[in-house]
Amino acid sequence: MEGVVLVRRFSPPPIDRNEILRYAGAKGETEVSVALLEDCLAEAENVLRYEVCHRTFPLALRNGVLSLGFAETESKTAARALDGCDGVLLFAATLGHSFDRLLVKYSRLSPARALFMQAIGAERIEALCDAFAQAIAEESRGK
Repeated sequence: MEGVVLVRRFSPPPIDRNEILRYAGAKGETEVSVALLEDCLAEAENVLRYEVCHRTFPLALRNGVLSLGFAETESKTAARALDGCDGVLLFAATLGHSFDRLLVKYSRLSPARALFMQAIGAERIEALCDAFAQAIAEESRGK
């Protein structure tokens, strides 16, 4: 399926409330922070969409130039990291535009709620990327 960008939808990964509180900079759990977190999670749950777009590209190293099929770079660090690989999988993960709208809304209305929504977004996108990486690893083992 060369040249095709694939889109995958995922079920919501398990939520790590401690990680959200860490992203929010909360110093431990307080009654107020936990209540705000739970309220924000309930609102976000209705709009979160877990989607990943991805595509695999060929990879070649010639004369110190790393070719990704669509672009080239002379990055020695990237060349070392990708040494021995014959392809790369590039992906973009999203929680959806409705969640982005919530972030914008609360950035204007409530700094505390905006902070917690941003922390939720960070934890959710990290969990989505982990779920995607796990799915790809499982598929690779099955080939």
